[in-house]
Amino acid sequence: MTQGKPPDIRIGDEFDGRDLLDLIGSVGPKIEGSDSILATTIGNTMTLEVIPPITRPQRPREFRIVTVFGDYLQCAPISGTDGDVNIARPPDLQRSATEGKTLPDKDGVSVTFAFTDDQTRTATIASIAETQLITPAYVPEQTSGGTLFAGSTIWASFVGDSGVTDGNGDVVSWLDINSDGRFFRGLPTLTGYDDSKTQVLVHVSGVSQWIDTTECA
Repeated sequence: MTQGKPPDIRIGDEFDGRDLLDLIGSVGPKIEGSDSILATTIGNTMTLEVIPPITRPQRPREFRIVTVFGDYLQCAPISGTDGDVNIARPPDLQRSATEGKTLPDKDGVSVTFAFTDDQTRTATIASIAETQLITPAYVPEQTSGGTLFAGSTIWASFVGDSGVTDGNGDVVSWLDINSDGRFFRGLPTLTGYDDSKTQVLVHVSGVSQWIDTTECA
């Protein structure tokens, strides 16, 4: 198919298949965003339909965290000249996914969640509360002793609509792919003590176990 000057065709003229290909080839490149042209003929009417290009997924890009929010991260790209980009946290790590909710765990036991900050929450089953931290933590950019320290590095993909909106109500189009395997890790919670056995009952991630304190000395 040629992509140059269209054939000299006037209304009422007869033309062959080569002329038709030349016509389509000359029109397509002039239509912004076209990937190809589909020609359909019904009777004496020919319709040219623009076929949009196939949307190909972008490769993940590397970013550094500037500021941490409950459902998303404000980040700066490590390469390129782009400005800061908002990136959605993985769904299971978004604050709104569990904050103030009572949800069943894998065994059907009800767990109530409450957050103390954007990376720390408590998970309560009956009367036992466990503190859970995102591990490894999302470390924002910060200054200490007059020195600026860069935030954590993450990889993110462009998804169009992550289901998260930023503080201005705008859709967050990037998603952290969680290449570091972050998760909510439960901290050991002291729930009992036995003087006779010199042991403490520790509750970790839904499991209670006795630990001999003499082994920890």
